[in-house]
Amino acid sequence: MCFNRQFDKDSFQINSYFDTILLALIQFSNTIIELSKKNDDMLKEANEQIDKLRVDMKIIDEGLNQLKKRYDRIYGQEKDAAKCPDIVTQSGFTASRYAGVWYEVYRNTILFELGAKCVNATYTLQNDGSIGVFNQAINWFGHYTSINGTAKVKNSAQPGSLVVNFDSPRTQGDYNVISTNYDDYALVYSCRNFFFDWFKWESIWFLSRTKTLPAETVDALKNILSNMGVSTSKLKQTNQNC
Repeated sequence: MCFNRQFDKDSFQINSYFDTILLALIQFSNTIIELSKKNDDMLKEANEQIDKLRVDMKIIDEGLNQLKKRYDRIYGQEKDAAKCPDIVTQSGFTASRYAGVWYEVYRNTILFELGAKCVNATYTLQNDGSIGVFNQAINWFGHYTSINGTAKVKNSAQPGSLVVNFDSPRTQGDYNVISTNYDDYALVYSCRNFFFDWFKWESIWFLSRTKTLPAETVDALKNILSNMGVSTSKLKQTNQNC
């Protein structure tokens, strides 16, 4: 029991250190991007700095992997993996019906959206079958911010499972449409394991064609997540009063 308590304490500290470092790197990256908008040469330099940050993150991750092995040897413990759940996306997902403007009504804690309000996304079907992505919001400092990207289907067997590549900063993320009726609501989920599946990053979005969702719809979407084994305790309503 003593080993279990110590192991969990050390695991929590490792996770806290990693989150602190990650947040610092993301904030630094965002600062570079804001400055780079003033000058094309600085934009090039900003992208180079972001590439360096990715290398730093890889080094950090490798270091944490070594720590994990060390604690395994010391305590001889097996920690249950916080694995991402198996998901099934919207049956027969149709990109053309999904296209248009969506407002973010609820989200969980997402680092790159900390403090953001009036978040919305515009999806445009492209000739090659991909989806153009244009996200915009008011950031923590009250400034308008936006980003462009492209979404493509990852698996033709699940057309609602997409991967999004953003232009600047160059980032990539999963975008899984779990449920939508195209006209009113959409539930989008993303999950990534890291550090030997000890931890996971989850992103949850409740989207609406308007700036609100009926309470019964919100409850229904939460039930879908609960049935997937996904916690809804950290969901917060997005401020759309802009």
